Amino acid sequence: MEDCDDPPETAPTDVEDAESGFKFDPAEAFSGYDLRQINDPDLRFRTKDGLDILTGQNFVFQDSIEGPISLRDPRYKSSAELGFESVSHWTPEKIIGETDPVEAEKQLRAGIQIVTPEKQTVTLGKEVLDHWTLQDVSASKPEKEIEKRLKLLDCAKKTLSDPQEIWEQETQRTFFKRFVVDGRTVNMMVTVTSDGKCRSYMSGGEKYTDKARKGLNRVYKK
Repeated sequence: MEDCDDPPETAPTDVEDAESGFKFDPAEAFSGYDLRQINDPDLRFRTKDGLDILTGQNFVFQDSIEGPISLRDPRYKSSAELGFESVSHWTPEKIIGETDPVEAEKQLRAGIQIVTPEKQTVTLGKEVLDHWTLQDVSASKPEKEIEKRLKLLDCAKKTLSDPQEIWEQETQRTFFKRFVVDGRTVNMMVTVTSDGKCRSYMSGGEKYTDKARKGLNRVYKK
């Protein structure tokens, strides 16, 4: 690369809007989703519910249930913004063996009562299975993903009873805990509604888990 003595170019201070009227503000990126191409009303609502769980926020329909949805309160604080350490620095709990998926499904259908460190009784039950297995097969979790999650039921229980972190979000609380299961690192996330029902649980990589650590406030740290 040759040396250049010319001064570096700077970004323009005044930019005219596109003729189409399109505008893009990076600060507003991913604050809304358009669900109008989903024709089935039930699937549309379930998609919205999935976004609520994923983000921990409450999306609201604009104008009508056929319209786009947007965040009611996008002003969440993330673990990175607050200067909290990554989950990669957490001390994991060691677990030997995974849960048998058939037995895990039986337990979920029967319902499991778990008391959290804040003395809240949480029901881990069939609502989780309902969320994973939608009526529209194309929108359901793949069977391999469901089996993977069922095998982590014991991790989900321990995440509720002995979490390393809890975040308060608009429609739920999310519990976090790090494990080593048979030598494999597992970062668990369990979402619980305000009425004490588990909506879903999952595992994720360190970056994904750190991004999920956000909300109105971190209410618990072990």
